[in-house]
Amino acid sequence: MGTIITFFPFEQGASGRIGAGQVGVTTYVIPVGVLAFWKERLASFDVPYTVTERFS
Repeated sequence: MGTIITFFPFEQGASGRIGAGQVGVTTYVIPVGVLAFWKERLASFDVPYTVTERFS
C-alpha cells in the first residue's frame, strides 16, 4: 500500500499530466497527542483537512 511522491524537479523529468497517476489525496500518520496542534496549524494556513480515525 502506498508509493513515493517527490516534490522537487528533476532536470530530465517530463512535464506532469493531469489524470491517471496524479496524486489526489495525501494521508499522514501523526503521534498521539498532537492532533490539536496540526488542526490549528493547517487552519492557520487555510489548508482543508479531514480527520479520520483508522484504528480505535
